[in-house]
Amino acid sequence: MLLALSIIDFRYKMVPDSLNLLAIFFAIFGAWNLDGIFVNFQNALLFAGGFTLLRFTLSYYLTSSIYRAGLKTKTTWNKHYDRAPFIEAMGEGDIMVAATMGALLGAKLTLVAIFLSAILALPIMLLMLNKSAEQQRVPFVPFLALATFIVFIYDSPILSYIEANY
Repeated sequence: MLLALSIIDFRYKMVPDSLNLLAIFFAIFGAWNLDGIFVNFQNALLFAGGFTLLRFTLSYYLTSSIYRAGLKTKTTWNKHYDRAPFIEAMGEGDIMVAATMGALLGAKLTLVAIFLSAILALPIMLLMLNKSAEQQRVPFVPFLALATFIVFIYDSPILSYIEANY
């Protein structure tokens, strides 16, 4: 499901909620016992809430910086006209994919996967610096899905490394 979400997000820069909810459902109820289901649900809520806070915080700071820059160009004839747009830092699909990652991987491995996804996205973002504003919008779900796959495959070495250095 994460592969399908990645392809859709890469192509259309949006993610269908139906596939996202199905991925969360399978990730939560993929546990073998009732305690595992509760832990998966708790991790899904933890990362959905964390990504929601991150989204609103980044969006607020991006929008307020544009608004402050716009205040410098205010004159008496345009003081009632607000030209500053609201800037979305992250889509809602990323929040739901983070919840899926939390339910699938657990708290420690999800943090590793989020860090890895940011590292994977960094070269693409650096290549997009000189592009137009619309071309600079890079979908993040493919990077989240790829990092989830990598961390899922190498979960034992990553956990042993974390526990050895913790």
